Amino acid sequence: MSRSGIRLQKPVNDARQRRNLHGAGSRARRSRRVSSRLRPAPFSGEIHGYLETFEGEGSNWSFVRPVAPGSTRVAETSEKRPISRFCCTGLYQFARTGRFRAAFEAEARRPAAALEGGELYVAPLYNRLLAEGADIRFTLVPRSAVHFCGVPDEYDAIRAAPPIYRD
Repeated sequence: MSRSGIRLQKPVNDARQRRNLHGAGSRARRSRRVSSRLRPAPFSGEIHGYLETFEGEGSNWSFVRPVAPGSTRVAETSEKRPISRFCCTGLYQFARTGRFRAAFEAEARRPAAALEGGELYVAPLYNRLLAEGADIRFTLVPRSAVHFCGVPDEYDAIRAAPPIYRD
């Protein structure tokens, strides 16, 4: 455990461990299929981070602003401050644990008043990497593919719904 209170695990490389983490049968196959989407062809090469987005509006999301219309390269991220129509789903990826940890710990040392929204959020961590010249990308998924559970009512609705996967 670090000073910031987070614990980061090493990636799982053993197939047996991977099955245990993702479940058995179709769930494991689905997990591999989903994870293969994390770096589609436009992301080949040295990418330092990734965010998944959907088109939306409102001030209750994390946002991504691309460098130019039609680009998947991120110019800026924000929290609870709309800067584009690209809202984060909550799926975040950092290519290197050390860069994530350094960005997180630097933000954690800042006073709450200096943080976006007065709290420590993941999306704004990418701005530190962008300032260092990192290549951060995003993809767009259909809004219908996102199951929202950011507030208690949404979480309760998901818990009450039939399971998505069955063994």
